[in-house]
Amino acid sequence: MVMCTQDVDTSDCVERFHGTDVPASSVCESCAFKVPDGSVTLRTHSDNKVYVSTQHPSLQARYAAMRQIIMKIFTIETNYDMSKPLSFGNSKHGYSVGLSFKLRDDTARGSERRYSLIFTSESEQALFSRHSAILDQLNAMVEYVTARSAAIIEDRRRSDNNNESYLRRSSRMPKNRSLIELLQDEELFIKLHLWAASLLEQLQC
Repeated sequence: MVMCTQDVDTSDCVERFHGTDVPASSVCESCAFKVPDGSVTLRTHSDNKVYVSTQHPSLQARYAAMRQIIMKIFTIETNYDMSKPLSFGNSKHGYSVGLSFKLRDDTARGSERRYSLIFTSESEQALFSRHSAILDQLNAMVEYVTARSAAIIEDRRRSDNNNESYLRRSSRMPKNRSLIELLQDEELFIKLHLWAASLLEQLQC
């Protein structure tokens, strides 16, 4: 789990949903939630809602539910066309729509890293009545991320020099790399937070 955005009623104790400092030793670089000022929580206020983004949900029950959803997504996608959305759920873990994608990374196992954008609601009716609008937004974000990644790779390819083949081979040794590094954008998680907050505000699921 890299980032989770939740909508919280202002009447609730918003601080309950804030993130906590996660020891660096417990999170690999590729899964780290990072913003420029080192915050562990991003918040956006709108009318009677607060949209909160953290590394993972602070409430144990919601955290456990999200882990189950993520495991299901990445288990199914092994034999599934990643360009197609996945929809599933139950009353215990919530109802979800997920869209997976992969980014090329020569330092990763298999030269690629896999991710998924997942929208989850406690209400099956609310989720599926807005299914098309959710998919439009998920597709738009996936297209943005994959297009930026492709452009960075193409720029790197053009700048490669045959005399630097040794350095290139060395740089491809397996290592953990964050989305920020892959997309060369220190404010990536701020942008993702604002996008997710806007989506939640529009849909009110």
